[in-house]
Amino acid sequence: MLALMNWKSALPKAETLPAKLLSVPYNVHLHIVILMLLSCICFSRTLGSYFIADDFPEIAYVSSIFKGHPELFFSNFTGNYMQVPGMKVYRPGMFLTMVLDFLCYGGKAWGYFLSNFLYFTGDIVVLYFLCRALTANWGRMNSALFALFSAALFTVNPLHCETISWMVGRGDPASALFYLLSLLLFVHNLVKPRLITMLCSAAAFSLALSIKEMPVGLPVVTTVTAFFWKDAPSLRARALNALRFTLPFWSILVLYFLLRYLCLGTLGGGYVGGIGAQQIVAMLEHWTDRDTVERLLLPVTGEVARQSVFCLPVLRALISFVFSLVCLRLLSGCWSWRWIFFIFSLLLTTAAPIFQLWGLGPNLEGGRFYFFLSLPLSMMLPLLLFHPGRTRATTASITAKKTIDENLDRSAINPGRYGPALTTLCIVTQITLVVLLARITSRTNMLWVHAGREDFHLSQECQKLAAQTDKRKRILLLGIPDDYHGAHLILNRTMFELMLRPPFVAEDIGSRFVTTMPLMYGPEQYINGSRLKELLAQPDVIGPYVWLRDKQKFQRIELPVDQATETKTLTVPNSQSGNDSSIYISSDHHAGGRYSVLLDNLNLNPLAIDCLEFELDATKSTSEPVKIYWNGSVSIPAVSAGEFAAEQSVNKANGAKIVRVRLGRYWRWYALGRIRCLEIIPPAAETCRIRNIRLLPYASIAPTLTLQSADHYLTASSTGKLDLCLSKGSVPGTAAMELEVGKNNYFFDNFQGSNEHEPVACKIPLSSDATTFSLDKTGNCLSNPGYYQLRLRCLDKSRAPIGEYSDAVTVLR
Repeated sequence: MLALMNWKSALPKAETLPAKLLSVPYNVHLHIVILMLLSCICFSRTLGSYFIADDFPEIAYVSSIFKGHPELFFSNFTGNYMQVPGMKVYRPGMFLTMVLDFLCYGGKAWGYFLSNFLYFTGDIVVLYFLCRALTANWGRMNSALFALFSAALFTVNPLHCETISWMVGRGDPASALFYLLSLLLFVHNLVKPRLITMLCSAAAFSLALSIKEMPVGLPVVTTVTAFFWKDAPSLRARALNALRFTLPFWSILVLYFLLRYLCLGTLGGGYVGGIGAQQIVAMLEHWTDRDTVERLLLPVTGEVARQSVFCLPVLRALISFVFSLVCLRLLSGCWSWRWIFFIFSLLLTTAAPIFQLWGLGPNLEGGRFYFFLSLPLSMMLPLLLFHPGRTRATTASITAKKTIDENLDRSAINPGRYGPALTTLCIVTQITLVVLLARITSRTNMLWVHAGREDFHLSQECQKLAAQTDKRKRILLLGIPDDYHGAHLILNRTMFELMLRPPFVAEDIGSRFVTTMPLMYGPEQYINGSRLKELLAQPDVIGPYVWLRDKQKFQRIELPVDQATETKTLTVPNSQSGNDSSIYISSDHHAGGRYSVLLDNLNLNPLAIDCLEFELDATKSTSEPVKIYWNGSVSIPAVSAGEFAAEQSVNKANGAKIVRVRLGRYWRWYALGRIRCLEIIPPAAETCRIRNIRLLPYASIAPTLTLQSADHYLTASSTGKLDLCLSKGSVPGTAAMELEVGKNNYFFDNFQGSNEHEPVACKIPLSSDATTFSLDKTGNCLSNPGYYQLRLRCLDKSRAPIGEYSDAVTVLR
């Protein structure tokens, strides 16, 4: 704070009217106003948003502290953050920010987003003054342009939408505020060493670490800064100065890791369990992904690009032009070794902590992880464009007792050999870039605002539905929104239930609703089909009701009462092979575009059919997956015909690949009532033959696994035995069964495809006639507290797996 209070002392004072007029372009007050306006343009509408995703469990956790569980408050200082399964992080500072907000705002979303916005604006202001402090020997205009455009580019970065408009994303801007403040105070301490300044800087660093782990690289940055910015007669003296000035930071870092180890039992941390395992497996692929680098430079979501088709091309052309100006500036000698090392240290230390999280989705999913990295990225272009060159003043240390040449001070920039035209061009391009990015960021942020508002409408509609329904009945819901163009909504069943409990609503109605969503995380389209059918068979359950996104309301779906199951072999119309159950498609049939097999007039009960199976024989086919549509002619908003990649089996019959699609795993399969038509779209191929199309019930492809408890999906029993109910069903060729128990906090739905066996902790062989089984909860498979998933599969005489896995059940140990 001392650095912010004394910023005027570093700036020459204008004494005459002409001098005052000349000072307008680098007037600090004007710059702060401009930056605040940019921040408001981009993010002010966040205040009208609502909670999303992890906001609900974290605020509910804080709420429970004031409802008779004070021990939860102290556990955040001695253990894992909010005891979140699947994570090992130490963030007591972030927890305190949420407690303070809860005391001020309760369950009112606008207050939490206001705090996020204030943390972010604090980052902008401190970054501006840090840039001014580091460039005190550049001249007022050079320093002002660098600081203004660095802070402006940081302000209008679209990657920050996830951080500002998601309440739990506050960890990065709150931590960055103290990180930047610590670095600013450190720079001022280099200029004028004072014990109080150093203590404040060290305290700010400690606060930053308590909020989030990202500032761990600050000691490296301060060491580089002290080495290059502190005046000294020799390299040895510079090294000793750097060690002397940064010793408190290194000491704090050692103490932090020691405390972290005592509380978490590890020096690392982050995501663990299934989520962490997935990230480790995909880490190399993500770090070599060129799309992530392109999205960092051109942060435009797919939805924003569709809304404004010229947005991305214009931004790409503008960035290319700016880089050409950078090349001209470099040729004129406007660069500095000290700044190269400084920026490199920032890039390295802000990228290293996210080594496990690297990767940006097409809609900038995961943008919050790059909040710290955006600091040096925002400084790079202004640095290269407005560095005054290798003048006597700029090559001297900022701590050296030298005055800036008055001519350089009054010039906009040292133009070098290319003249003042280049100066003007640099300024104009930077202004254009800031304006364009502000427009992109505003539109991107509105996606997150819309996501929050959809959650609000979802909560309101649930309350209306509960008020209109008999309190003795439970309401079955389908289609709970998971995502809105990259912005999170409701990711799992726990979040949905908490949204319908205090402090978010006046009356607890969370238990009035039942869903088939995953307990933790899984693909949005998947549900537990077995649980859906069990729920519909219970007399106290009504529904299902399907969420209509465009109307922001629920619609009741009438499903057939009968659930009679049978295997159906479908007749293919217009067969060319002479066999009415097969169709032959040559290249002539798809020369004009899409080709498919359409099966209509079906009138199927989706509760009785779980799987579509057929043989596919294609020559010279592409790698595209088989696509399935159903009821494609029916127009129901948000739940019209679905298109999904088929799960293709490696088994082959008669030279043809057997394609099996678990239709019952998709909530949209049930959302249209009776199924009147199916359409199969094979991959493009020279020739393609589809035959033996069959619709199969669940029992013919997979065994059944349930728990002997009131809730056949989750149990929290602390008894020593876990009682299971088994059924092999009617899977052909079954000679035995095998029970698979997942690893602690691993979830089978997160591991689809080639790594589906990664989450398996142990396998237990069972007889094909087994109907019950008691699993010892104290055994090796369930030894640690946490979530476990179990699934069952049939085996043939050679102990090879046949059919499909049962729907998984989840156990809380």
